[in-house]
Amino acid sequence: MKRFIEDAQPSGSRITTDGYLVASVLYARTGIQDYLGTELDKPELPIVKVYRPESSVFAKDSLSTFVGKPTTNDHPPVQVTADNWKEYAVGSIGEGVLRDGEYIRVPITLMDAATIKAVQDGKREISMGYDMELDWTPGTTPDGQAYDAVMTNLRMNHLAIVHRGRAGSLARIDYSARIDYNNPTQWGV
Repeated sequence: MKRFIEDAQPSGSRITTDGYLVASVLYARTGIQDYLGTELDKPELPIVKVYRPESSVFAKDSLSTFVGKPTTNDHPPVQVTADNWKEYAVGSIGEGVLRDGEYIRVPITLMDAATIKAVQDGKREISMGYDMELDWTPGTTPDGQAYDAVMTNLRMNHLAIVHRGRAGSLARIDYSARIDYNNPTQWGV
């Protein structure tokens, strides 16, 4: 199984009375994503087009690996486990993981004040840390796009808050620094 990082941006957020940031995040979309060949142990290929079919992204056994996984501030240098969770975790993914169009939507809670401040200051993109397998059989998507490999067996490890992610601006933490925390109608969720 190969380890990967996938980026997106969180959306719709609020601050709880305890100071935690709660958000709903669009994440892990279907379609083709570009990876550097060096990311996939294929340095001879500058770019690898990886197809992520619905059957892989929305597989029940894949979706079940999202619930309860840690959120981190940037990607840690290793996979997050029970042995190093205290060192890297700043929050977690909650229950209620579901399909939202071509994306997966997950609820997150950030519990670390420094990470929440970073989000308030503009660090809002998301990047997945996960394992997956690749089928290196090239092909064409149902809508006619060529790809080099197909993603299978997606298994989530962590969700990182990053400055710039791979997946684009549709999946992000929407956050306004001018939110009145005493007025829930301004929380965006």
